Amino acid sequence: MMKQHEGIFTIDHRASPGLTKADLAKAGVSGPAVAEGEIFEAATMTCGHACGAIVIKNPDRVRARGHCHSCDQYICDSCAIAYTQDGLCRAKAKVADHVLEQHFRADAGMTPLLQLPWDAPGNISGQNP
Repeated sequence: MMKQHEGIFTIDHRASPGLTKADLAKAGVSGPAVAEGEIFEAATMTCGHACGAIVIKNPDRVRARGHCHSCDQYICDSCAIAYTQDGLCRAKAKVADHVLEQHFRADAGMTPLLQLPWDAPGNISGQNP
């Protein structure tokens, strides 16, 4: 994917006691064990679909990352599964535009638009119910 759409995640333990793998296990969380005096940095990407998840990229990942050919955006694994199953683009801008248009039409007393294929009562996130 394009580097311009990446961010960076940093854990800076230069002035802290750091965390060991045992500390992480005791807390019930997963992640990098960053020892005292160390810095951990990893690239991040934001899902281009409605969930907007920020994903910390695993540099050791070998399988392909999700990509929507309709909006030409990186998509997270959860959205990639939905996209693979039904081929529907749930781009943030598309979902937001649809929601705003529905509210405008309701306020103006106009006929609502047809529901998007993933619409369900009370579901405005754009995700499958």
